[in-house]
Amino acid sequence: MKHSKYNILIPAKGFCIIYNSFTDKFVGLSNRIATEFNETKDFSEFHYNHKAVFENLKSLGMIIDDDTNELSIIKSNYDKAVRGDDSLYIMIYPTQDCNLKCWYCYESHVANSLMSPKVMQTTYNAVINKLKTKHYESLLIGFFGGEPLTNFDDIAYPLSIRIKEFAESNGIKFSTFFVTNASLINEDMIGKLHDINPLFQITLDGTKEKHDSVRIWKKDNKGTYDTIINAVKIISNSIKNTFTDDPTVTIRINYDNQTLRKIDSLIADLEGVNKNNVIIHFERVWQTRHLVDDEQRELLIDTFRKFINADYTITHGVFRRKKVSCPSDTHDFMIVNYNGKLYKCNGRTLTPETSEGLLTDEGGILWDEEKIRKRINKPTFDNARCLNCKILPLCLGPCSQKLLETGQICDNICSLKSIDISLEDYLKMEFEMRYVLQHCM
Repeated sequence: MKHSKYNILIPAKGFCIIYNSFTDKFVGLSNRIATEFNETKDFSEFHYNHKAVFENLKSLGMIIDDDTNELSIIKSNYDKAVRGDDSLYIMIYPTQDCNLKCWYCYESHVANSLMSPKVMQTTYNAVINKLKTKHYESLLIGFFGGEPLTNFDDIAYPLSIRIKEFAESNGIKFSTFFVTNASLINEDMIGKLHDINPLFQITLDGTKEKHDSVRIWKKDNKGTYDTIINAVKIISNSIKNTFTDDPTVTIRINYDNQTLRKIDSLIADLEGVNKNNVIIHFERVWQTRHLVDDEQRELLIDTFRKFINADYTITHGVFRRKKVSCPSDTHDFMIVNYNGKLYKCNGRTLTPETSEGLLTDEGGILWDEEKIRKRINKPTFDNARCLNCKILPLCLGPCSQKLLETGQICDNICSLKSIDISLEDYLKMEFEMRYVLQHCM
């Protein structure tokens, strides 16, 4: 027996937390036993002295067999996912236009752009052709933009219904996923959304005062806070995705150095949300990442605790169980823009120059093979820094887009930059959320 390569020991008050990133499991041990475990060279003696602890650590993947090669398992699972497994994810942009104007948005909006009936048919053909190439167990159609609920009755809804009918008639589980500002959602739309088994990511920019200074209507410069809060309440209480136990709505809170200072009012305004059907995800506005200081870190941790104490599940950063760093790193994933051009990355504006392929009228998928080869020619973690990192199983390296842009791993694209706090504090908070606060409520 031997130690897992992915054990992380975290000192806490009066005890030691051990986290294993390969299994995503925690355990709390006395400082004495944790030190003995960490320093042991002979697990037969440790087993003799602490049989129950030994068996628990083994069940959690913190003690493993001598012939277990965790890195080989990570590489094998990654390769399978890149080649394509039994789930298919395709993203569609009904438009690159938006009804809001948020100052930090990286998208270059294309006014009056809408997917035409011809491109809708081409997109349908492409998805169906893809489903016929192999046996898929599930299909997720994501909608992004622009605002993807624009002309919902004419684009996203009928396209989803047609694809769903084919999928379900062939025994394939069907879901949709909308990254939306939620400003267009109303009671009339809810019934149709029910039909297509949706998940949502909806963004808030903090309290009403802060949000309404950032996320404003393009038509009249007025704020959208009340509209979006109401939409979140409607969705969380009326729609539940049937193919996952995860909450239907991810509320993404974009924050800068001012956003979290009056966060109590946001928590109060969310009263009435179905807390079992939402996740709160915190993401720093990327243009302000250089402004993080100790005060901001403490404020963020305090904000986490406030939401947890209010019975919410929270996430922060990119560290969670997944098969690849990003869907763009896989062969199967594709983004279909409103004009039928194909892309891999929705974290950058879709332009004619960055297109990586196109659809034929019959639904054929024509990739620029050289661009795809450069993107997916080796694992995103194929470098010494990532291969020796304790959190590799949760991260799998920077996404292929960042590696293409920088040419190599570096501090600026390391995924540890996705959290504003130290890894130790991040894991302490995760442990507290999973095992301490929930048992104290």
